[in-house]
Amino acid sequence: MSTPEQRMRMAKQIVDFEARRDKKGRLQVYKLPAWDGGSRYGVAGINEKYNKEVCDHLVELIEAGKYDKAEELATEFIASDTDVVVTWSKLPAIEFYLRDSVFNRGHARGAKILQIALGVEPDGVVGARTRAVLAVAEQNPSELLDDLRAARERYEREVVGRDERSKPWKELVSRWNNALKFARTLLPAVPAPAPKGAFEAMAAHATIPAPSFGEPIYQPVSSGTTPTADLALPLPALRLGSRGAMVKAWEVFLIGEKLDPGEPDGMFTDKTAEATRAFQAKVEADGVVGRQTMRKALERGFELMEQPAADATSSNFPPRPSFPPLVSNAQRQAIFASYAYVADPQPRNPEHIRILGTWEHDNIVDVPVPQLKKTAIGPKAPSTIPFHRLGAAQL
Repeated sequence: MSTPEQRMRMAKQIVDFEARRDKKGRLQVYKLPAWDGGSRYGVAGINEKYNKEVCDHLVELIEAGKYDKAEELATEFIASDTDVVVTWSKLPAIEFYLRDSVFNRGHARGAKILQIALGVEPDGVVGARTRAVLAVAEQNPSELLDDLRAARERYEREVVGRDERSKPWKELVSRWNNALKFARTLLPAVPAPAPKGAFEAMAAHATIPAPSFGEPIYQPVSSGTTPTADLALPLPALRLGSRGAMVKAWEVFLIGEKLDPGEPDGMFTDKTAEATRAFQAKVEADGVVGRQTMRKALERGFELMEQPAADATSSNFPPRPSFPPLVSNAQRQAIFASYAYVADPQPRNPEHIRILGTWEHDNIVDVPVPQLKKTAIGPKAPSTIPFHRLGAAQL
C-alpha cells in the first residue's frame, strides 16, 4: 500500500496531467468544449458539472490570488476522490495507474478498465472474482501495467467509440503513456541480470532491453503468492486467473482444436474458461484444466513435455535463433534494413501501403511452398510466397 507521501505525490501527478497553468506555473480556470461531457468550465480536471462546489471554490481561490491553496485543494480532492482504488490494489504502481483511470473516467468505468485488463467480465464492480484475478496478476506488476494501458485504449475504442479521428485522441494517448511512465517509477527494484555472452554477429549492434520479471510456468488463483516455478509437483490446475507460458500453450492448443480462447496471451480469462468447457464435452465441464482434461488433451496432441531431437520431430523445431527477440524497430532495421512507404488503400484493403525505393527488390524473394496446394485453398493456391531473403532458407 502507498504511504501518505506517495498518495499525495500520485494526486499531484494527476493534477499536473489535468491542469492548465499560466506562465508562472499557477493553476488556471479554463472553458471546456461542447464535446467534453457538457461541462462549461473546470480547474485541474475538476469541473462544474460533476463537482460544482469544489470547482467553484477553486475558481474563488484562483481569482483571489490564493494559488497555493487552490493547488492544495485540487490535490487533496483528487486523492480523496480516487482513494477507492486502495481497496483494489496494494501495489503503489498499480494503485497510481488505477487512480488516474478512475479520475479520468469515473469509478465504475475505471473498474471496467481494470476488469478488461484482467480478462474478466467488465461489470464495473470490483468484487471477489475481480480481486482474486487481480491478486494473481499483481505478481507481475510490470506486465499488469502494460495490460492496464492497453485496456484504457480498448475501452475508448470499443465502449466510448473514439479513435484516431476523434478530437482528443492524441491527448488521450499522451495521457495514458505518461501515466504508465510515472507508474513505472513506483515499481519495486529488480536485481540486475547476470552478464551474458555476446550475441551472434547479425544482432551484435542491436540494443536489447533488460529482462523483466520473467515468466513462470503459470500462477494459480489461491490465497498464496508463490509462483508455480517454485512449487513441487504436481502442478496446480489451470483456472481463471492463471498466467504464464503454460496458459499460453493451452490457449494455442485450444485454437488448434477450432475453439476460441481469445488472444493467446498467457492469461486464463473468462473466454479461455469458456473454450475449455467446450473442449471438455466428454468430461466434467467446469472450465478448469485438471487431470481428466489434461489426459484428454494429451491424447489430442497437447505437448506437456519437451521432445528433444535433432530433426523435425523435435519440440523445438525449427531451432530458436541464438539471439534474443528483436523487440524494437531499431533492432529489426539493423538486420532487415528500413524502408519508407506511403498509404495506398485498395478497395478490399483500405490499410494497403506502397513501399518506396528498392527495399522490396533488394530484400524480398519468392519462396516455393508446394504444400500450399494441399491446404483448403486447393489448386488456386499460389506456388510461392514472398519472404525476406534472410529467412528464406529456414522457411
